[in-house]
Amino acid sequence: MQDIPFLYVIMPVSLVLIGLLINLTNPHNFPLAFGIIAFILIAVVCIVNVSYGANVTVLFLDLANDEFPGALDLSSTFNPVFSNLGIAVGSFVSSIAIGTGLFNIGNIVFISAIFGFCSLALVLRLKKLTKEDI
Repeated sequence: MQDIPFLYVIMPVSLVLIGLLINLTNPHNFPLAFGIIAFILIAVVCIVNVSYGANVTVLFLDLANDEFPGALDLSSTFNPVFSNLGIAVGSFVSSIAIGTGLFNIGNIVFISAIFGFCSLALVLRLKKLTKEDI
């Protein structure tokens, strides 16, 4: 479980790079190489997003088993519940940002990157609190 903080670094950095690729190029003369790089970065974000889900679920189950054995069933629901909560909050914040005119559709990845960096801070805090090699 040592790779979890590393995975949380890859996601927001990839999102920032995608945003820079989109915003620093002319949409009418978008080079094919930039499109390929952006596609690869999006694939990296998707792969990383899928890869840490099982690790986090096992971490919750291990913590619940050690600290609160009666809450084992509750801890198994954390990942799906908070995934749905993240989808709802992300959609809400993005719609507010676009609706108020603060961001356009090309800049919305920067909001996702902010959420990614917040997740990294939470994971590092969890690592410090549990004193585990996550």
